[in-house]
Amino acid sequence: MDYKRRKDSNISFVTSQTDDKSVLTVHEEQPGKDEPIDEGVCSKNRSSGISETFTVAEAIEAVGFGRFQWKLSMLTGVAWMSDSMEMMLLSIVTPQLRCEWRLSSWKVAFITAIVFIGMMVSSSLWGNISDKYGRKVSLILCLLWTLHYGLLSAFTPVYSWILVLRCLVGFGLGGSPQS
Repeated sequence: MDYKRRKDSNISFVTSQTDDKSVLTVHEEQPGKDEPIDEGVCSKNRSSGISETFTVAEAIEAVGFGRFQWKLSMLTGVAWMSDSMEMMLLSIVTPQLRCEWRLSSWKVAFITAIVFIGMMVSSSLWGNISDKYGRKVSLILCLLWTLHYGLLSAFTPVYSWILVLRCLVGFGLGGSPQS
């Protein structure tokens, strides 16, 4: 079992995780009866307080859905929507590029494939960035990366540049699910 313990004023939180589910134990202490926290000991019940155990789902339900959760849902929703629009954009642009630049079928298909290659290469990298610097930083970086190279790819004059820039767009798109 893996234990994590946090202390906040008069409430001590202990999170334990087993193979099947996570359990959050809350110990409420009376003021003035503060005891030191023993790391790694979850079964200790304070004689001066009340102990109650929640599953993670129950703890989330108890916290509720407030302003922060709405803001987070909107931000991640916009991120997923922009990623989807980047992919759908290819279905609109590639037929026009085929006519304009007189591209063969395999070259048109490669424009779409190169985006997925960029996503494949970057997925594990963005996961490591998210773990090291946080999900918020990673999400902002991958969205700015996608925006930058997406705008540059809109102004490409030749086929080789659109391949390079769409690959870099795919590199940025690979980070949104990791964040």
